[in-house]
Amino acid sequence: MVFIIIIIAFMVTLFFVSVTLIKLLSKAKLKSSLKKVTDDIPESVVIETLKKILKTDPDDFESRLKLAKEYLKIKNYSEAIVNLNYILNNNKDLTTKEKTEIYDLLARCYTDSKNYEEAYKIYSSLRMQNPDDPSNYIKLAHIDLKLGNRDKAIKLLTKAASIDSTNITTLKELGVLLYESNKFPEAMSIFSKAHKISPEDTEINYYLGKLYYKFEKSKEAYRYFLVSKNDTKYTVESLFFIGKILFQHDKYDEALKVFNNLLKIPNLNRDIMLESRYITADIYLRKKQIPEAIQQWEKILSFSSNYKDVREKLDRYEQTKTNSLLRNYMMATKNEFVSLCKKIASNFAKNVIIIRTQVNPDSTVELFTQAVYRDMATTILFKFFRSNSNIGQFAIREFYEKVKETKAKLGVCFTTSGYTEDAIAYSKGRVIELYDRKDLIKLLSKMDS
Repeated sequence: MVFIIIIIAFMVTLFFVSVTLIKLLSKAKLKSSLKKVTDDIPESVVIETLKKILKTDPDDFESRLKLAKEYLKIKNYSEAIVNLNYILNNNKDLTTKEKTEIYDLLARCYTDSKNYEEAYKIYSSLRMQNPDDPSNYIKLAHIDLKLGNRDKAIKLLTKAASIDSTNITTLKELGVLLYESNKFPEAMSIFSKAHKISPEDTEINYYLGKLYYKFEKSKEAYRYFLVSKNDTKYTVESLFFIGKILFQHDKYDEALKVFNNLLKIPNLNRDIMLESRYITADIYLRKKQIPEAIQQWEKILSFSSNYKDVREKLDRYEQTKTNSLLRNYMMATKNEFVSLCKKIASNFAKNVIIIRTQVNPDSTVELFTQAVYRDMATTILFKFFRSNSNIGQFAIREFYEKVKETKAKLGVCFTTSGYTEDAIAYSKGRVIELYDRKDLIKLLSKMDS
């Protein structure tokens, strides 16, 4: 009897051992199949295989972690979160490294599913556990940016950059954020540090170029744009700034070449295209190539009927093309116009001494002078208009106030058009003399003879 009981017990034990072995072999086989999985196998197959393993052994940490990652990969955040929380709740012997990895994955799930509050809590906790790890400051900064907390993001990225001052990615991200927040001196400091580490980085050179240009240091900006133009991401804007800088330094032929190349780029940004044509027209004007300038203005107007003063410039030319002297007056660049105004003043009166020159935003020029006029020493305030329409009473009234303010004895106006009846009537009885288009041409002719 005892012998029979022993045999039965042995058989039962053998059965359970066999079942356990079969399960273990099955699990081993499934795990082995996972190792052979390649990227072209659908995630669904991987997930089903992992679920079968976990059905056999729910506490298999490695398989459950893989399953959570697979769910995260296919953006099934709720299932990923369930599996990650299961690991945390049922594996008491996790190492610090393993816990950190799981919490980081949890935070990613919450971030990607736009549950920023939960993600922020986790990253804040990880930051407190390891304050010398810059990655948690960066991740918190990214969430703050998504929430619109730009200043907080800047502080967090600044902290990350102070922990790892050689991380180019962090420095660039912080620099761009400072630039976009109009904190230009701070952005300059960050990008300058980054440039010392990676002098050929096109993004760093692009922003340094823009910053130096903003600080009116165009020569310094120029050399940075020469590097950034080699990156297709920054080619268009870099060439645009290079052209502008060359134009500002009176290198017209070089600037013209840059803008002509820029305007050949397909699908060019509309604003850059319009401004490039506007500057190109100005270059042609300075080179006295009026037909080419007109061609650029007409192309601008075909895209924008009221771009800057293009229509006014075209109208000026139309009104002056029959008289070359008047055209020079109307089409002169700012510096050329000021010089011409001084010559007109010197021919209008004798012994003219120019005390003060003022170029106004509306392109008019004022000259405060000492002179001999009609055999009397006096002071004269000149004002030169370039206009297609008659000058009205308001402009003359404003000019008369300026005459009184400067204590000039006489005010003299020149225009390429004429004056309204109200303006003429207002000038009567006041120390103002008005000279219209006909008078101006006569004086210009006298100067030219």
